[in-house]
Amino acid sequence: MSDLRSNVTTEWIKLTGFFGHTPSRIPVSLFVEGDDDVPLWTEAVKPYQSKYDIKVITNKMANQNEGNGKAILLSMKGLGQSKVIAIDADYDLLIDNYSQYTDIVRNGEYIVNTTWYSVENILLQKTKSLPLLNSFSEASKGWYLDYLVKVDEKKYKTPVSQFGEILNQLHIQKLALRGNFTSITVISSQECNTKIESIEKKLSNMHCAGQNMWKVMRGHNLWNTIVKPVEEKRINERVKEITSKQSGSAFNRNAALNQLGIYISVKDYLDEDFYSNVDGIQIPAETRLKLDSLFH
Repeated sequence: MSDLRSNVTTEWIKLTGFFGHTPSRIPVSLFVEGDDDVPLWTEAVKPYQSKYDIKVITNKMANQNEGNGKAILLSMKGLGQSKVIAIDADYDLLIDNYSQYTDIVRNGEYIVNTTWYSVENILLQKTKSLPLLNSFSEASKGWYLDYLVKVDEKKYKTPVSQFGEILNQLHIQKLALRGNFTSITVISSQECNTKIESIEKKLSNMHCAGQNMWKVMRGHNLWNTIVKPVEEKRINERVKEITSKQSGSAFNRNAALNQLGIYISVKDYLDEDFYSNVDGIQIPAETRLKLDSLFH
């Protein structure tokens, strides 16, 4: 079987576009890491759709026998104006030589990144818990800078897993539900060294210092351990309020959830809404500039 990732080049996409339904628009395949990324990037490219016919797809959609993910996308060949990839920045913008992909993530001509850590971080903007994330960031400066220095020094075999473990050790979910992170402010950097100063400068240049530091933390963890539990608590409180005002045994929790337009589990509802409700979401400035340069 031929390798479609190699054979489907930007030129091939451009040529076959003339046989589509919109031959007046330039065809583009924008490959993203996974299914959850599709809505956000579809929203991000809306401003260019009058000139371009941009289809946002995953590798698995195009190559059913293959998988998805950042490594798969960054191994693609034949990139060009009609074949572009969009990926999470992870720590590749913040930590020099973070991975084997750092240079291409930063400088790849036909590669767009999220600027912030991931798609989840961009989506977190639209939640009601944004003030909570700001508060968490302000309280987290000490331990997070220590963590980033250790990531830079390659002291963690799996930095992503270590980040999740630190959050668990700090009992972040419990603190988030209380709405107070002051107990973690005492966990501060033990020394001020040049690496910390360098990272602080990068955070500042990225406009991700202070209360904005959550933008470069792993968004998947922030969603699951801070924001989603708080959003779930809000819904449960609303359900309790509804049921307490109703009379009759027929009116129960499910009826209250249905009244709120929720017909699945609260967790599933929150995940579905989080990833799919993207109308008008603000794209980070650097990401928008890269998209503008590609689809001017």
